Amino acid sequence: MERKELLVELHYTAYNRFTRYWEVEKRALVDHEILYILSGSGRVNMESGFIPVFPGDMILVPPGFLHNMNSVDLPFELWCAHFNAYTEEGESGSPYHVQDEEGLIDGVFFENWAQAHSFPKLQICQIDMELVSRPKNEWSTALALKIGELMREDVSGNTAKIKKLLQRLLESCMFEEEKLPRSVEDMRSYLAAHCGEKVTLSLLSQQFHLQPAYISQLFKKYCGMTVTAYLRQCRVEAAKGYLLHTEEKLESIAEKTGFFDASHLCKTFLETEGLSPTEYRTISRDP
Repeated sequence: MERKELLVELHYTAYNRFTRYWEVEKRALVDHEILYILSGSGRVNMESGFIPVFPGDMILVPPGFLHNMNSVDLPFELWCAHFNAYTEEGESGSPYHVQDEEGLIDGVFFENWAQAHSFPKLQICQIDMELVSRPKNEWSTALALKIGELMREDVSGNTAKIKKLLQRLLESCMFEEEKLPRSVEDMRSYLAAHCGEKVTLSLLSQQFHLQPAYISQLFKKYCGMTVTAYLRQCRVEAAKGYLLHTEEKLESIAEKTGFFDASHLCKTFLETEGLSPTEYRTISRDP
């Protein structure tokens, strides 16, 4: 699947911890559901048999899929989110908080989500992913764990952060990059290697002997973003490397990765990743 910018429309999110046997009756959903197993074990039951699930597993249940689930080893702990995914921006309903009497399930429903089709400019994005899988890399695993942490802390108060991180998680796990022309590959490599420097369209034009307008057109078509946005992404990725593998301070990292200062790094990192550089360093290093 080619890379697209997702809009995640949340319908329901919840953190669950079951200390006694738990089972969901057989059902087929009208939206997508994603679950991430934090502790214990369980299984997803289908007509063709069952699939065991363990900590670190993600379950993506597509609309119309007949299934039920149950716990096996206790305590069984997970987070879940019901959502639709679109490829254009729009607005979702307002959240309201619910909690069961025993405190085992803490979640947020979203009002009027059934009227999602009232947004005519939104195009539903089909999600291609195995029913049960594991996150592709350290970063997507860290995102899944951070979502669980935010839900345990305050699922209603952290709705905006959870939505942003869920969007990043889905993008990192489900989309493969489209085959790029050699010229775009070379420019992307150049931007990644020189992200700590001042790079402009004019400089790229001189370096690759292409008109600035044509370079902008290539990036929009094959990368889905402007050159400036891609350069910012390269700088954030470079900053992640320093955060993950060094003890350097934010001021030093900002200077090496092309940001004006530590404040600029923190602001950009929070906008693009949904958490601060310090939070990323902490959760990425957790065993």
